[in-house]
Amino acid sequence: MASIIEQVRTDFGGWGATYDVDGLVERIKSELGTRGLTAEGSRIVFSVCPDEINRLHGRRTIEGALAAVYDGDFHLGTLAAYPISGLSGIAAASHHAPDRHIDGACVEGDLIILASPHVGVSPGPKLVYGRVTRPGQEHETTSCGAAMGFLKELKESKSCKSLDLNLDDPLDTARQIVYCQLVKHFGNELDRILEIQDENRQVIELAKINHDLVERTIKNMLHAFMAKDPCGTRFALVSGITINAPGEDFFVLKGISVLKE
Repeated sequence: MASIIEQVRTDFGGWGATYDVDGLVERIKSELGTRGLTAEGSRIVFSVCPDEINRLHGRRTIEGALAAVYDGDFHLGTLAAYPISGLSGIAAASHHAPDRHIDGACVEGDLIILASPHVGVSPGPKLVYGRVTRPGQEHETTSCGAAMGFLKELKESKSCKSLDLNLDDPLDTARQIVYCQLVKHFGNELDRILEIQDENRQVIELAKINHDLVERTIKNMLHAFMAKDPCGTRFALVSGITINAPGEDFFVLKGISVLKE
């Protein structure tokens, strides 16, 4: 049987490069360090799902490793990693980065944003995507629960056009926003998922769409923020999909970019 990381590499193919936790951390530090964004002068900002599997101390997690390198973290995300904190969150984070010093002058520090939906995997003769056994539990649960819930409703509705997208429910705001944004921007792609017979492939393709929504939204927010607030903060974006295996995370890296240098 192939290892989990080998199977993830096969399943995601050319969409992105797959790393374990240490490999991802070294890639980020190396690539951004050569462009002057150091751990000492940067704050890590997470646009990730609040699901606790992403930060449980009993697992080797992407979040835990990056928070340790960058001395803490700031959070933007809600269900399915959507950056619900918006421009106000980015503005707040920009005031929290550690100061940098250039030629004796103190300037604003940098923000490194990790944009990452997540998906669980259950090991076996064949990986099962969308489910994971969490520490302290003996049974599998969905991961990401919000994304898997969306997929379930999409399949039951037969089409994006038939989904219940009631934005007037004050008791479930995050779910409604995430669902509406997915349908608004990726309706055709989501309907094509319904044509896929393999359930693993359905989950993987939804994770990719979820990533594209989160990445695009953050880029739009950052460009809007930079246009109206000419601060000295530099912004880097690391995007991909976190893979939650039972004891550790893996990461399918889509890209690392610096949006303002």
